[in-house]
Amino acid sequence: MHLRLLLSAPLPILVALAVLSAAGPLRAAVTARIAEDAPAASVPVAAWAEPLASGGWRLYSRDDQGRRELTQHWTPPAAGQTITGFALRIQAGSSAPLDDSRLRISITTTPAASSGAPAGLAPGPLPDVLFSGDAVLPPNTGLQVYRKGRWLVLGFAEPLALPAGRLVALHLAFAAPKPGPQDIIFSIAPLTTRDTATASGFAQEGGDWKWWRDKGVSGALVLRLLTDALAASATAAPAADASAPLPAETTAVAGRWLRIDPRDPAAFPTLAAAAAAARPGDTLWIAPGSGPYREELYIAKSGTPDAPVTVEGNGNEITGFDPVVFSPQRSATVTTDYPFVLRHRGVRLPEEASTGRFVAPSASSAITWDPATKTLTLGPEADPEGWEISTRYFVVRIQGVSHHRYRNLVASGARNDGFNLHGRGSGLLFENITGCHNLDEGFSAHDDILSEIREGRFFGNDNGMYNIQRSHTRVRDLLIWNNLGIGLCQREAMLEGENIRIWGNGMVQLATEKSGVIRARNLVVHRNPYAARPWRTYMESAKSTAAPATLGGEIGRQPDALPGPGLVENPDPAPWQTAPAATP
Repeated sequence: MHLRLLLSAPLPILVALAVLSAAGPLRAAVTARIAEDAPAASVPVAAWAEPLASGGWRLYSRDDQGRRELTQHWTPPAAGQTITGFALRIQAGSSAPLDDSRLRISITTTPAASSGAPAGLAPGPLPDVLFSGDAVLPPNTGLQVYRKGRWLVLGFAEPLALPAGRLVALHLAFAAPKPGPQDIIFSIAPLTTRDTATASGFAQEGGDWKWWRDKGVSGALVLRLLTDALAASATAAPAADASAPLPAETTAVAGRWLRIDPRDPAAFPTLAAAAAAARPGDTLWIAPGSGPYREELYIAKSGTPDAPVTVEGNGNEITGFDPVVFSPQRSATVTTDYPFVLRHRGVRLPEEASTGRFVAPSASSAITWDPATKTLTLGPEADPEGWEISTRYFVVRIQGVSHHRYRNLVASGARNDGFNLHGRGSGLLFENITGCHNLDEGFSAHDDILSEIREGRFFGNDNGMYNIQRSHTRVRDLLIWNNLGIGLCQREAMLEGENIRIWGNGMVQLATEKSGVIRARNLVVHRNPYAARPWRTYMESAKSTAAPATLGGEIGRQPDALPGPGLVENPDPAPWQTAPAATP
């Protein structure tokens, strides 16, 4: 993820590398840097299909999870191929500082007598080594360097000739374990053809090599080969100082790093304590694995355009859920008001529309609710552990502030919205967020809020995303699914964006009301699979008597249907705008 205004120029993050090479393979100095865009003089190793896969592929070495290695296979053209390095696209922010981390690189090929892909090909390294070395990675200062859309560029000082017509493999692994985590998430994409010889593989520690596939089509790392003398010019640059701010970004947001970790006596113990201390330019850094946080996140102070307030969630969950403790008689008295959200081991139990019973995915989650006695009672085979109930009205609340950034956060269990935005505010950026299992929306902007979402997931809420009044939201890479009522709705409000997919919501997938407008490219809406209301809803669609529909409200026309069951898509590259209601 990246903020467009701050990242207009490539980042000069350069580190000189030493290459350790056995006799035979190329010996060369190598540079590593982070770039905003792919180098101009480069070629892809494969023909990718768009869009890229949304999840990315993680290379890691962690004390608690072991390690994963990656490979990419391809066959150079018949005329051969000479490269001066390669570039890998980054899919999502790294949770590791990567101080003094080394990336082990090898480029291997099949024996000279062979060509193409040998029978029984495994997705790992190949027998003959062309290049081998360790690369010292640029440090991930403030966990802000390895961001979505940037490229990790590794350049060789000497060109490397790849053999014509013989399969080649690039192998990546962290060279050595460290006390803390090491990880980089690289972009992946399905290939345009079913070609297992031009594809990617992975191996978990102690496991076999496996292919990565997307819906049966072999997939590839988003990898480009450098074809000019990039490395020679980069070698002359000074090494990066891990303690120095990033030239393009950190200087613009210079401030303090407020660490939040209830396990660490030297850190802030709560979100509220850090939020009260925050000022423009500060980063509230929530330590990885320190959650869930059963409290509201509310920062009362605005940032500035040059010094926003940043919340780095590191994948933690901020939640309105509290645990439910059952008596020896397998019952629990509920002290929060109905309606509420009930969750068991991370899975929401919706209420069936016709009966009001909580729908359990299995006997281990069977439970009944008695509104007269306000009692939950477990079924005979139900697991008494791992139950949660929504108790807090807010989870992530933004009220009348501007210039905030929220990254890598999960907001769940609110009795209102997961991400709730009110008042007048601008410069509000959300990156890689999830709003799930909330009694109202996963995300909802009101009043005069100007906000932007770069990668969001909203599921299991009453509605996925429902913006109202004069709010204006820009979005990219949204997934909205399995909400009880409405997937996405704009009421008076404006939404502009690209790469939006909506499916499986109970009442309506996509809607506008009171002249709300949606302008989107690559908008994919799956037809509603339900003939009747499947689940009880509590908010905007609660009183609706209409049958479930794909498109609702004032949307004046439906995008063309593509072949195949249940898919509605707008393949036109021009924006599709929902038609406001005609003025009477």
